Amino acid sequence: MKFARFQVSTALGFVLTFLVTSLTGIAGGAPFTALQILFVNLVMDGPQAMSLGVNPASPDAMNRPPRPVREPILTRQRLIRILLASAVMAAGTVAVLALAPGPEPRPGHASVAGTMALATFVFFQAFNLLNVRHPTRTLFSRETLHHASPLIATLAVFILLLLIVESDGLHGFFTTTDLTAQQWLACLAVGSTILWSANSSKPCCAPAIAAREEDVAGKSPCSCNFVIRIEQCGLMPQMWALTVET
Repeated sequence: MKFARFQVSTALGFVLTFLVTSLTGIAGGAPFTALQILFVNLVMDGPQAMSLGVNPASPDAMNRPPRPVREPILTRQRLIRILLASAVMAAGTVAVLALAPGPEPRPGHASVAGTMALATFVFFQAFNLLNVRHPTRTLFSRETLHHASPLIATLAVFILLLLIVESDGLHGFFTTTDLTAQQWLACLAVGSTILWSANSSKPCCAPAIAAREEDVAGKSPCSCNFVIRIEQCGLMPQMWALTVET
């Protein structure tokens, strides 16, 4: 579930960014180069997505009722969250492209605006990873520090981004240019808006999610008691028979 939210919101954020720039003509309708898109989706996105796969289950996972069999993976509430996250990512990236200092960005040419837009989108992506870890708990809960995998993945992404922006030998390869400290802070501030907006809405969504879980638990058709008996087979001592009685 967390993996789907993270991947779909990032991909949709890319699509919306290209759609808006194509309609408005900002950056010639191509805010990122093909190599930047591949790098963000494969290298930047990969470690973060995998960190969600090895992230342990929440301590309250067994206290929540199972979701209905016919419920889709992307429910209406999850789709709304994904759309909002994608809209914030696209709006912030396009705003940086339009308001960044220096010459107007052009496809295939390194510019301050294009580099800042790339850094902003990566920051959006990294902070979005921290958002999807739990549907109701904020980043400031104790659970955040108990699972270090997403934090390590986020730190690795920041280091890679710093390398491709500040290394002179990679500028021509990734079509980037150096950024000042103030420009880095601006990208970080814009990228963090997805973190604060999502975490501020989680307490408001918690009662609705709790009410839905109670409703699902109340509609459970039946409850069965299972008795599991393990016996050693007489003919083959190394084999064990497992029977389930209701």
